[in-house]
Amino acid sequence: MTHATQMAGADSTAVTELLLELANSDANYSDVHIEHDRPVMVRMPTGWQEVAEAPMLTKQDITDFLQATEPGWKAQIDDHAISRAIDLYSCRLRLNAFKTNGGKSLAINVRRQPLRPLALEETGLPMYLRTQVTHQRGLILVTGQTGAGKTTTMASLLDHVNQTRNAHIITIEDPIEFVHERNRSIISSKEVGIDTPSFAQGLRDSLRQKPDVIMVGEIRDRDTADTVFTAAESGHLVLASLHTNSVLGAINKMLSWFPDETTHRSRMLADSLLCVISQTLIPSADGMRRVLAPEILLNQDKAVAECLEKPDKHTSLREFMNESRDKMSQSLNNVLVQLVREGKITDRDAMRNTHDRVGLMGLLSAKLI
Repeated sequence: MTHATQMAGADSTAVTELLLELANSDANYSDVHIEHDRPVMVRMPTGWQEVAEAPMLTKQDITDFLQATEPGWKAQIDDHAISRAIDLYSCRLRLNAFKTNGGKSLAINVRRQPLRPLALEETGLPMYLRTQVTHQRGLILVTGQTGAGKTTTMASLLDHVNQTRNAHIITIEDPIEFVHERNRSIISSKEVGIDTPSFAQGLRDSLRQKPDVIMVGEIRDRDTADTVFTAAESGHLVLASLHTNSVLGAINKMLSWFPDETTHRSRMLADSLLCVISQTLIPSADGMRRVLAPEILLNQDKAVAECLEKPDKHTSLREFMNESRDKMSQSLNNVLVQLVREGKITDRDAMRNTHDRVGLMGLLSAKLI
């Protein structure tokens, strides 16, 4: 992990000066893209925009910065992108440096995030979700596209555990995103590539380290998914993220690792799953911020467990969420309609982000009548 002292050591570089200026600005961007001989870009709620006042950086500017923050970068970047985190006084930066254009160009993507986890009420998620982390065992899946706030949500849930439970929390991340300070819980954070060779190995090792709560930064393969199932069934609360765009997508993804065991794994999921949170971030109506639209399925109703247990009934879960039969589960379309009605997002952006356009069109039309 790269720390603020290394950033300070690079304070003579043009890239460092730019990042420090942007990090302390009030602009509501999430990411910065730096590429030599190209305009510096920031990702605003409505998309990528050029930073008009930023200087055009050279390849030497970028190499000077990489040399200052990662002295062995030349040997590493030929094989893979370089990921690092830098703590500043006001925020945390996640850097990813990589080659482009057949190795002729260098680029750096930087994500800005808070130093400390957000309180759950600041995330835009329903407050009843905090009850899910009071369980002693079970699986919470957080899913969504890259940049949808999955890490932020899991950090907020873990922070609630840290404030309310005398537990041992183990996180396995690539890289470590939030630094949790001990409150009521013991917190052990492992970084893939430094503290453990892989998510799967870190997870297997953690089962022998007396954890109460385990957070897996991402389920990337069958081995990790298998160990997640085992951990959730053996008396641990497990939080894990996936890259899918819906609740059903997350369920299908978990089962896709086991094509020859679908029925068995469906039963395991019915027994261990607590909830699925699928996140979508949408530009606000004024384009100045991002609004969270969460699709949520809670497995606390017998009907949900029965649908999960039988693979041919998984699609019935969409109807359950559409009707919000338990008064807490909710489909993405119903959330989008509510956000449009409240004036928080536009109907155009709602249509752009739904995975059921026909259904949403009908709901929006009904609201206008």
